[in-house]
Amino acid sequence: MNTQGLLISVIIPTYLRPSSLKRCLISLSKQYYPKEKFEVLIINDGGEPSQVEDIADELKREFNLSLFHQHRQGVAGARMSGIIKSCGIILAFLDDDCTVPKDYLANIEKAFQSYSGHVAVQPLLDNPEPDNIYGQAWKYVYDETLKANLQTTRQA
Repeated sequence: MNTQGLLISVIIPTYLRPSSLKRCLISLSKQYYPKEKFEVLIINDGGEPSQVEDIADELKREFNLSLFHQHRQGVAGARMSGIIKSCGIILAFLDDDCTVPKDYLANIEKAFQSYSGHVAVQPLLDNPEPDNIYGQAWKYVYDETLKANLQTTRQA
């Protein structure tokens, strides 16, 4: 892989959710962002390898995609594996059941260019299952967190 010019590494841990992972990857394939400026790392955290391999094979032509298998370590262990294997300057973490709007990666780059002193940003994610009670709870927490983080604090 040629990592020159690679800016963003998208790290996606997955465990036994192939249809969700496929939906996530399809949303990444529709980015307006240049394909040569990002990589996608799927960390299969103990799930059935063949299910994830089929999805990766189907979508690897869309962007720079790497698939790694490991014994079950949990989402934090999978993210750490992705960090170790990544080549980008900026790390973007996605859960396998999230989808992203077409400007997701462009907004990440823009945020870091506009606010160079920041070390973390949270751009908009879409909830692909809005009728799911857990998806509704996630959306509420996300919206409330975003409101709280956008509040400016007064200087003493």
